Amino acid sequence: MNSALSSNDRRAAGAALVLATVFSLLVIAFHPSDGPNLAGMIARAEMAGAAETVHGILITLALCWLVALASFAADLGLHRGLVRTGLILYGVGVIALIAGALINGFVTTDVAGRLREGGADEALRQAIGQLLWAANQALIKFGTIAMSAGIASWAIEQIRGPLLVRLTGAVGLLASLAGVLVPMGWIGVDTVLGMTVVIAMQGAWYLAVGALLVARKA
Repeated sequence: MNSALSSNDRRAAGAALVLATVFSLLVIAFHPSDGPNLAGMIARAEMAGAAETVHGILITLALCWLVALASFAADLGLHRGLVRTGLILYGVGVIALIAGALINGFVTTDVAGRLREGGADEALRQAIGQLLWAANQALIKFGTIAMSAGIASWAIEQIRGPLLVRLTGAVGLLASLAGVLVPMGWIGVDTVLGMTVVIAMQGAWYLAVGALLVARKA
């Protein structure tokens, strides 16, 4: 198969996928576990630096996935409808994921600090905390669904390829089930464990694609 990428670009994209996936599984362990209640708002204000650092790193890693998978899509062939669809869906999902991370890691942290300093009453702080949490969860869920749909589109295209590519596509179809299990409530993205499961599911495909890109000769 002729590639639109040079071997160096392909290897760089594959290495970026592998490294970003491994690093994300390490970083997610440090994700704050507070929720929309008042105690969570207070805790977020007290650990602003850690929350911003963790979310900033996760945003960077999501962008690494997107850039690397854009190269992967070019390698598959952007003239193919499923490949273009996968790139658009995945890109939209990453944007939603980043928006959710900005709310949870930066907006909530800043608002919590301001409310604490301003002496806002408990009911107001609780209401604002729940609003920000609901926005975060909606964006994370939508992002997971869109990214999973993008992975499924690419995986279906891969099923048409040689054996190793077909096997990678099969992994992708399994990974895309996160986009079904999350809205059904079987995986909760409101916990660190749930987010870790989603990253691990999608990450299995990232690792497979990364290894495929690095190992391919031509």
